[in-house]
Amino acid sequence: MARFYTVINFSVLLTYFAADLLWNFGFLGIHAAVGNGTEGSCQACPVGTIGNTSDPDCHSCNISGQCQDPLSNCVLCPAGHHQNLTGQTVCYECEKGKYQDKAGKATCIPCPLGYFQNKRGQTSCLKCEKGHYQDATGETTCKLCQKGRFSGSDGSNMCMPCGNGKYCNTTGCTKCFGCPPGQEADHMGAQNCTYCQKGSFKPSSGSEVCHSCQDGWYQLKTGQTSCLECPEGHYCPWPNSEPVPCDKEQICPPGSSAPKEDCKGLMTLNNETEECEMSSIVYALIAVSLAVVVAAIGFVILRKYRRNNETKQRLLERQHPVYTGW
Repeated sequence: MARFYTVINFSVLLTYFAADLLWNFGFLGIHAAVGNGTEGSCQACPVGTIGNTSDPDCHSCNISGQCQDPLSNCVLCPAGHHQNLTGQTVCYECEKGKYQDKAGKATCIPCPLGYFQNKRGQTSCLKCEKGHYQDATGETTCKLCQKGRFSGSDGSNMCMPCGNGKYCNTTGCTKCFGCPPGQEADHMGAQNCTYCQKGSFKPSSGSEVCHSCQDGWYQLKTGQTSCLECPEGHYCPWPNSEPVPCDKEQICPPGSSAPKEDCKGLMTLNNETEECEMSSIVYALIAVSLAVVVAAIGFVILRKYRRNNETKQRLLERQHPVYTGW
């Protein structure tokens, strides 16, 4: 009997010594196995559970590391980590493209639109820089804005097309640029500038588009900053065509878009209606003529009136007085 007792005591001591080694070498815990004195021993707790030498049972940790037993050693997974199963011994780093800013969480959060994360175990995501964008969640990189588009702020989830009159000929533009003189960008999202066409011009750099030559002006070359005035003796019906010579019966002053009638004599050309009409000299002559006629008529009437008066006066002087007395 004494030998059996000694063996049991030796076994117990050996078990406690082994348990101490297991604990020190990283096992989460040990527990007492069920059985009689000959079979009783301490065993390491299974993976995902914890225990100690004073408690015969092992305890499982909840999701995200929280322990069911307040006396246990379970701890919350730190920020940047997660654990979505019970009874686990480790927490996992958040994958690239995800983050977790709180401790004790079962899952990590995908990076939102306009953000990315290229490292594991992070507590936040990074904004996409200017000239970049990200239109999906949970991404590890940002995308460069394509040619003809730009992003002028951090954290963009899309790139905007260049407006009319502006262009971007590289990827990753943070802004668009105005075209130089004689060139234009005539549509949204332009990647390059184009030369002003014949019959049009652009005098300076900027976002404006090319302008058509005004009436009576023309331009036969592309990429020009001004138009040419139609020369005298010619007219320019189209801004992108050569000047057309006038006929002999027509006149074409500088800047003519169409031939005009050659007004003869005292007729003059009305620039608005482009028709011949009487000049101011004609009107002056008519006015003078009317005045002369009126004056002549007045003179004749006055002369006749005076003659009548003179005749009456002579008749009165030749007659003797007649007396009709009593």
